[in-house]
Amino acid sequence: VDTVFMGHVCLLGFDYFNSLSWEGPSCEDHLPEKAIKTAKLTFGAIAQYLPKPLSIRITIGFGVVTAFFTALFTSFVVIPSAIHTIMKFRTGVIPSLRDKYFLRYRSSLNNMAFMIGAMLWGILSSTVMVTFLVCLIVFAIAWHVTRPYIAHIMANIVALAITMTLKKTVIKVVGNATFAGFYRKKLWQDN
Repeated sequence: VDTVFMGHVCLLGFDYFNSLSWEGPSCEDHLPEKAIKTAKLTFGAIAQYLPKPLSIRITIGFGVVTAFFTALFTSFVVIPSAIHTIMKFRTGVIPSLRDKYFLRYRSSLNNMAFMIGAMLWGILSSTVMVTFLVCLIVFAIAWHVTRPYIAHIMANIVALAITMTLKKTVIKVVGNATFAGFYRKKLWQDN
């Protein structure tokens, strides 16, 4: 004897295969306790990986400060360089009017405003890229999930830096005491 189910198939999740499903006369009236507990456990498991508000604030703070100083220092380089080049053209240090290629210089009048656009977009793109890189590094340090890995990497970098500094110092001291250029100072003692 075949029976026909005349109820609803209820899903708690995104799709049929990765969610909790149950059958009943209606989904709202027949929500099982198991579904509620599973949903709370799933959200709790995901919530432990969410960044804390303090790590987000630290990342945004470093990002804003980095963006400001990157834009400021790039402007300090680009704007005086453009003004300096213009002054060289006006005073004749760069020979434009008396140059044998003067007609070639006059050919691209539509590129006159290219420098202003290059200055604007250059400053903007470098600011965005440097800010993104700094925010990524600061977030990796501030996020409690990646912090142990970053601490391990930083410990290795510090250990390598100490080792290399000690090696260079010993080689410099011993090398200065025993060698003059590529020649040994005291042949019998250095062997």
